[in-house]
Amino acid sequence: MAPTSRRRDSPDGSDDEEDERNKQTKRVKHEKMSGTSRRNRSVDAEGDDRMGDASSEEEEEEDDNRFDEEKARAAYNAVRQAKKGHEGMASEAGVIKSLVLVDFMCHRHLTVEFGTRINFLVGHNGSGKSAILTAISIALGGKAVNTGRAAGLKDLIRSGADRAVITLTLSNEGDNAYKVRGKDDIYSPSVVIERVINRTGASSWKFKASKDGKVVGKTKAELDAICQAFSIDVDQPLTVLTQDMARSFLHNADDASLYKFFMKGTQLSDMETRYDEATRNIIGVENTVKKMKADIPDKQARVVELEKKLEATKKIAEQKEKQQYLRGEQGWALVIEKEKLRDACSQNMLDAEAKLQGIQEKLDGLEAELPGLEQQIQEQEAAITEYDASRKPFDQERKAARAEHDALRRQMSELQETVDDYKKSIADADREIAHHDRALLRQRQLLAGGNQAVHDKLQADLDKHVALEQNLMRDIPKKEEGVERALQARKDADADVERTKDEVSHFLNVVQVQQNALANLNSQRTDPLAAFGKNVQSVLHEIDRGRWYGNKPVGPLGRYVKLKDPAYKDIVEANLGRLLCAFAVQDPRDRMQLQRILNDCERRGYSPHSGGSPSVYVSSNDMFDYSSGDYSMYGETVLSKLTFTDEYVKRVLINHAQIERNFVSMDQSLATTEIDRLVRLGLDRVVVFSVNPTVRQEGTRRPGSDEINMDATPLTLHKGAPIFVKDVAADYNAAKYALEGMLRQRAEMDAHVQQLRDIRDQHQQAWSRETGLLQKVRNAIPGVTAKIAQLRDQLRVEATDETTALEMMKQEAAQKRTFAEISLDSTLTELQTHSENTRAAKARLDDVNARIDDFGPERTRKQERLHILTQARATNKGHLGHWKKQQAKVEKERAAAEAEYESANETVVQWTEQICNAFPERIITKRTPQAIKKEEEMIAKAIANAEKRQGLNVDAVREQYVRAMEELQGIDHRVSELEDLIVFSRQHLAKRGKWFLDMRKCCCIKVMSAFVSNTGQRGFDGRLAFDHQHGQLKLTIRTQKGATQDAAALALIKTAKHLSGGERSFSTISFLLALWETASGPLRCLDEWDVFLDNVNRKLAAHMLIEGARSAELKQYILITPQDMGGITLEGKNSKIIRLADPARDQGVLPFQAAAAA
Repeated sequence: MAPTSRRRDSPDGSDDEEDERNKQTKRVKHEKMSGTSRRNRSVDAEGDDRMGDASSEEEEEEDDNRFDEEKARAAYNAVRQAKKGHEGMASEAGVIKSLVLVDFMCHRHLTVEFGTRINFLVGHNGSGKSAILTAISIALGGKAVNTGRAAGLKDLIRSGADRAVITLTLSNEGDNAYKVRGKDDIYSPSVVIERVINRTGASSWKFKASKDGKVVGKTKAELDAICQAFSIDVDQPLTVLTQDMARSFLHNADDASLYKFFMKGTQLSDMETRYDEATRNIIGVENTVKKMKADIPDKQARVVELEKKLEATKKIAEQKEKQQYLRGEQGWALVIEKEKLRDACSQNMLDAEAKLQGIQEKLDGLEAELPGLEQQIQEQEAAITEYDASRKPFDQERKAARAEHDALRRQMSELQETVDDYKKSIADADREIAHHDRALLRQRQLLAGGNQAVHDKLQADLDKHVALEQNLMRDIPKKEEGVERALQARKDADADVERTKDEVSHFLNVVQVQQNALANLNSQRTDPLAAFGKNVQSVLHEIDRGRWYGNKPVGPLGRYVKLKDPAYKDIVEANLGRLLCAFAVQDPRDRMQLQRILNDCERRGYSPHSGGSPSVYVSSNDMFDYSSGDYSMYGETVLSKLTFTDEYVKRVLINHAQIERNFVSMDQSLATTEIDRLVRLGLDRVVVFSVNPTVRQEGTRRPGSDEINMDATPLTLHKGAPIFVKDVAADYNAAKYALEGMLRQRAEMDAHVQQLRDIRDQHQQAWSRETGLLQKVRNAIPGVTAKIAQLRDQLRVEATDETTALEMMKQEAAQKRTFAEISLDSTLTELQTHSENTRAAKARLDDVNARIDDFGPERTRKQERLHILTQARATNKGHLGHWKKQQAKVEKERAAAEAEYESANETVVQWTEQICNAFPERIITKRTPQAIKKEEEMIAKAIANAEKRQGLNVDAVREQYVRAMEELQGIDHRVSELEDLIVFSRQHLAKRGKWFLDMRKCCCIKVMSAFVSNTGQRGFDGRLAFDHQHGQLKLTIRTQKGATQDAAALALIKTAKHLSGGERSFSTISFLLALWETASGPLRCLDEWDVFLDNVNRKLAAHMLIEGARSAELKQYILITPQDMGGITLEGKNSKIIRLADPARDQGVLPFQAAAAA
């Protein structure tokens, strides 16, 4: 190494001394690229000039490529001073976030969280610090033997365990994040690498997503891609420097090893290897060109020789030409035969097409007739429905009138019997009273001598009060009847109020349903999926994101179904509403996954209109032919009223709802007639859904008889939002208008309720009034009864006992008669009322019956007309089916003709193409291929005889000549291409070689300047001398500064092997920091960085490492030390000190004292 002059700085930063050396500059030697001086082939003059210019430039660079070490160091220090205090950017991708070890080396279970910039691993010997670096290397694909800790992977498993697991988590965010094509965010925000080592020595990788732990890959190729993306190479010494390498790095390393370490750490050796390989490839191509050029004279001589032989065979060649013409004629004759066959097939196609056209015209006529029939049937059904609807109120009225008439007649019969009983009771009471009067008269005549005047007065008072009592008793039923009428009127008013309130409540529910329907229609104007629920789009989004065993689930099924006739909307939605809101999968394993998606979406706002969670049906993707079970030929089915945009959805509804077998009808009575007709046609079971009313009717034939069992069940209307909406805007406006009418009707109903409440209050007041009058009558009776008793007692004193007894019996008979008369009057009044009501009910019943009788003939005519139209439609559909079968048959014939035509045409095209390759000009001939072949065989025989006489084969000679010419031209063309490639490769390699030399020079200058600066911080004078020609790097250290270069000062200059342990450790760190400034990759791992350092040098080295890590861009440092961190300050949120627990050594106390005592 040539001496250089530089300016020395004192340890405190002042310029207190200056050591002047010889102002010589060190010459940095440039190694020539191995291929630039070894061009062995001759190229064009321009290529030689260019390569000559490249060589002269390289020589000039070798002479002038010098640099001033003092200036380089000053520039480096200026840059470092400018960056002082600067904190580099922490890496978001490629640095280690955490490491988890299970049964790895000495660790049973260890978890380490790393900072993104610098990490100090602190722990006593045996605590497993170095095992962490070993685990990092193994997880990133390093070999066990390179770690210096084991000969194989199985040696890294903790003693007593069956396997070891390493889980390494790398950050993966920002612009430099590793992304998988098509799955950019699958590894965000972290890449989890798991390597499992088995006792057999085998191992496996798993690469997981940090979000959900899902395994993304398992191959070594995935690890290579990750490491390449992050520029991580664990086999590079500057990435992971192990404990053994750190301790003996400078002590055992010679100049050649240091140079290799520099080249490999800066990745210059890889580039140099690739350049050497490229040079070897170029030389190989040049040798190939030389061999090809050497073969050209022989190829040219062979062509000349074959040309002479061809000249000698001209007559044979003429015969050959004629033979060739005959071959062409034969080939074109075969083509002409195939063309005739193709034309015949074409004619068959035209005939089939004509037949199809005639069938299509018939089908068009039938199909054009069918809508008219359908329209007439619908109109007739609507007319019958409307006619029956107009009769229905009369049926209900007749039923009510008959019930009322029958009830009144029964009540009149009962009342007449009661009247007869009361009349008999009155007659019996009259006879008894007359008998008692005669007896009293006789008794009074016997008592004529007594105080007759007093007795007569008492008797008159008694008769007066008895009459009063009888009047009061007669008045009580009338008053009670008045109270009862008032009470009943009040109850009726209460019932009217409550009924009206119920109607209002029901109407409010209808209003709410209408409001919900209006809101749903409003949602459907912007979201067609609103018909099936709220936030259905979230479910479809999750389905699109999911991974399925079969095809992607389909749903809601109603998205793919349209209703042709809105008149059937209610029954179709009632029958299929829940199914139309459901989903369908093709693989049973997808059902649970889809159900989980639906449940999760329900928790996040998805609300289906089907009531409860929608069903998930499993249905294979079998597009089966359902025509054999389609009942549309017999009448209108549910399937005939629907159109589908997805054939798979149609099959699902056929499988789960039998829509091809269930019929529809506008009216229940028509449905009954239809069931009777269809069962008699031979269908064992018929199901019809009728619109008016919404009823499901089922008819089955009784076994062994012609009777039909009928069963009708009301349909529950679809509770969800309307599904089949043709014009959302029109339906929305109609619903809005209907809602406004409902709101007005509600106001009217509220006013009506208030009127009923007022009437109820009036009846309440009347009842209170009638109740007061009744109570007055009842209160007067006890006083009159007491007066009667008093008068009777007085008369009893005046009369004899016999007279008294007769009076009492007469009185009792009179009371019975009074009660009977009162009851008779009341019953007669009630009987008169019922008689009038019965006559009125009879009149109403007769009137309703008369009006109903008028409906019969007209309805019969309408039904007969409908039957005729239905039969016409069935006939039309039968003809349609027949002609469609004929159409399918002819289409098969046409397809067969097309296939024959295609085959014949393909044969014509192939044969024409083949014959055109040999005979491009078409030969028109009328001869058969057999006749032409016979003539060609005769000429071939003549040519063979001629060739036998001359000893030459014309075809063979011509073929050899053509082949030889092609080989000669191919060699010339290939040589020209390869020479151009060689020139281009040489020029490009020369440019890349110059760039390599410049890059190596920059790396050397940067490393040298950084090393000088780093060693200068301790007062050392470090030097690096590169000898690229011999592949050596000499490292020297002057451990003390001196002002002169005498022998004593020169004696202080030491090589790496002569340094003390502390000096060597400090020099190692200085050298590594210098190399790290030029190396790529985000990781910097160093084991036992402070070995052999005293406290002062250790603090200084730590300060250098911390500053280097703080200013480095996108780098992570992991430094291991067995010592504590006393005196070392570590700041920053991205820095950590990780302390490992002390190892368990199972130490005990030796029994020395006990042994001594013995």
